[in-house]
Amino acid sequence: MEAFVRPMVRAGSTINVLISGGAHRPAATRWSGREGADVRGRTEVEGNLNHGGEAAAAAPRSPLARVFDDALVTAGARADVGDRVAAFVDVARRYQEPGRHFHTLRHVAEMSAALRVLLAAEYRPPTERAAHACVLAVYFHDAVYESRLADNEQRSAELAIDVLARLGCPAAIGAAVARLVLATASHRSARPDEALVNDADLRVLARPPAAYDRYVRRVRREYGWVGEQAWREGRAPVLRGLLDGPVYATAWARRSWEPLARLNLARELHALG
Repeated sequence: MEAFVRPMVRAGSTINVLISGGAHRPAATRWSGREGADVRGRTEVEGNLNHGGEAAAAAPRSPLARVFDDALVTAGARADVGDRVAAFVDVARRYQEPGRHFHTLRHVAEMSAALRVLLAAEYRPPTERAAHACVLAVYFHDAVYESRLADNEQRSAELAIDVLARLGCPAAIGAAVARLVLATASHRSARPDEALVNDADLRVLARPPAAYDRYVRRVRREYGWVGEQAWREGRAPVLRGLLDGPVYATAWARRSWEPLARLNLARELHALG
């Protein structure tokens, strides 16, 4: 996914801890234009999840649910509102599974806000980039997340294809969302829409130092089963790899986020020793 950490287990159980880590705005998708505005909807979403049956029968209420539903409708979903809300509730609950400390609904909200900024800054005609597929990729990209697995993105992509098909979205939408989710495994962007999603996912690297440090601590908690030496030996080479080239793929993110991201990465690398 992720601007985060993904383990790869090799022979002998040697663990390498890796960081892995447009658009036209659909008329139905109403964003505030202020990065971070979606985060305040997280508490409301979590409260609604305690009433799953009621949530599945009502129209979307939280900001995160509304953006998800708007993207589904724009993507051509034929399912009724109850089924669409039930799909959101299922995805949201996945982000609340035990053991998640960074890969939570807050990350979805912050990534959604970052995508919103990039969509505005990197605007191109809708024929070149479909914003609704990028939005849906944000919600699905970490839907399956288990720190001991190396194929979370593949599983998340398969889940996206299955859910979107059941909701009546065209097969091309499911394929596009799956491609975007898979791109977050390496953060290598072959297409403009992949650059948007990857840069939004890596937004956390350019947060102020205190926020960046919180991100590192939360990810480290998700990998509590990894010994400290293994963590350092796996994390350091990837930090160096990020510093060897541009962190971000879009022109706007390189101008606006790259300097602070590089400072944060270098600071963490120095702390690893």
